[in-house]
This record gives sequence, C-alpha cells and structure tokens, in this order.
Amino acid sequence: MGSISERPEAFPNIPPDEGTDIMWDLKVRMTADKSPDKVDLGAGVYRDEQGKYYEIPVVRKVASIQTIGGTGACHIGAVFASQYFQPSSSGPDKRPLDAYIGDPGWPNYGPLFTHAGLNPVFYPYHDAATQTVALDALLAAIAAAPPRSVFVLQAVCHNPTGLDLTRTQWRAVADALAARGHLPFFDIAYQGFGSGLDEDAWPVREFAGRGLEIVVAQSFSKNLGLLENLSEMRERLQKNRKNLHRWLTEELKTPGNWDHILKESGLFSLLGLNPSQVLQLASEDHIHFPTTGRINVAGLTETNVEKLARAVDKIVR
Repeated sequence: MGSISERPEAFPNIPPDEGTDIMWDLKVRMTADKSPDKVDLGAGVYRDEQGKYYEIPVVRKVASIQTIGGTGACHIGAVFASQYFQPSSSGPDKRPLDAYIGDPGWPNYGPLFTHAGLNPVFYPYHDAATQTVALDALLAAIAAAPPRSVFVLQAVCHNPTGLDLTRTQWRAVADALAARGHLPFFDIAYQGFGSGLDEDAWPVREFAGRGLEIVVAQSFSKNLGLLENLSEMRERLQKNRKNLHRWLTEELKTPGNWDHILKESGLFSLLGLNPSQVLQLASEDHIHFPTTGRINVAGLTETNVEKLARAVDKIVR
C-alpha cells in the first residue's frame, strides 16, 4: 500500500485561494493587538456604548434554530437564477448567465455567485471623488449588459459605502432594468437601520408594484427584535455619525469633505483611506477596520470617537 502522499487527490479540481480574506486578516490583527485602548470598527454587528456586541433583549427570550441566514438566501437565489433564468442567447453559443455586482460591495458576492454557476461582472457603484452613488455609471452598465442579465442590488444601508439610492434614482434604475429584461436581485440585510422598516423596504415594493419579476434575499440576522429596540439602534447610529462628523469638521477641521458621513445610513461608512493608511492606524493608534477603509459606525462610542477623529486627522494632513 502506498503512502498517503502517493495517493491521488480526491478533489484535484478545487481552485487555489487566489487572495486573502480582509475580514480574517482584520481579526488576526485585532487579536494580536494587546492594547487596552484598541478600537474595533470592523465586523458588521451592532455594538453598545461599551463596545460590546449588543444582544437585543427580546431575542434572549426566544428559542433559536439554525438558519441559512443572508448568505444562504443569496446562494439559493443565485442557484435558482442560474438554473431557471435563461440568458438571451441559446444553442451552441449559449453564454453563461452574468451577475452584475456593485463595486465596492459585499466581498462574498463574487465567490457566492461564481459557486452558483453565474459569471460575476462588476459595475461602479461609488464615486470616490464626490462620495456619492455613481448613478450614471450604474445606468450605463445596465444599458451595456447583455439582455436578461442579473443585477445584484442592495436595497438599503449599502455595504460598505452606507450610500443608498434615492427614490428618484431607484425609479430610473427600475426603468433601465425593465427595458433590457434584466433580473433585479435584491439583498436586504439591514432593513430598519436606515430610515425605518417601512421606508427601507420601499425599493422592493416599488419594483414589485411595477410587475417586475424580482429575487429578494432578506435576512433578519442583524435586525430581528422589537421595533423599539431597532429604533434605538438606528438613532444611536445617526448620533455616532453626527459626532464623528462634528469632530472632523468643527473640532479638528480635518482636510477634505466629510459631509458624506451625514448622508449615509446603516452600519457602515467609507472613510476614503487607502490600505497603508488603515494599517498605519492599526499599528500606531490601535484602531482596526478593513483595508477598504470601511468602518462599522456602531463600533464608535462617546469615548472613542475623538480617538478615531484625531487619528484620521493626523494621517490625512
């Protein structure tokens, strides 16, 4: 009998890891940092004023069961689209179904839709120069995409930018998608963290009201609780944004335009820092968030918001 090393691999076709997981790298840095003053602005979970994971009181009284969550919902929707939403071409030259994904966006979208058999294509979502949604680029991508493609859309509290489409912009996107026969694929993972449960679901209702066939991957992993709890969480997120904006603009007069912080919603905000600046903040100031420059606003507190603002001010001057 040959040794284990001589046996053929059972799964030789598994592709090698071509990149690193920035969230895992962040966790490693956080764990290695022994500073008592370190600040965790990374993982997208709601935290309280003590910086601890916040467990909604009503959830403690409910027996839990295992679910597939938002990732599983996106996967099932992607598999369904891959099998049953036929692209425009057929026959011997039939192309794979394209899934258009906003850039920047949730990093798992690409591997998830690839695994489901779709071809991921990325469209610009964020205009870094103006810190706004790149609507013209989005509409151009919709018009240029092959008919009957899939477009992944975050309904509210965009991850990682925090910037959402207005109602007028959503209507323009709906018109463009309908004209090309595309399939809108909504991911709504943070309903209630923006403007409220009803308002945050408006884009989905608008598309459905038009008679469009849509896929909606809805998760309650981050927001399931009493309405009062959710309102308190949303209000604190807004307060944290105002505090950070005040420190950067009024207290420190940090170079640059930081008004986008007040226009964002949900857990996340893009600070516009490059990877080297983010790593410098981690090593010198013990402030940790992904190298994309995205922070979890819920990780800010009355005691650490000044620390973040001063660190950002120092690094951008």
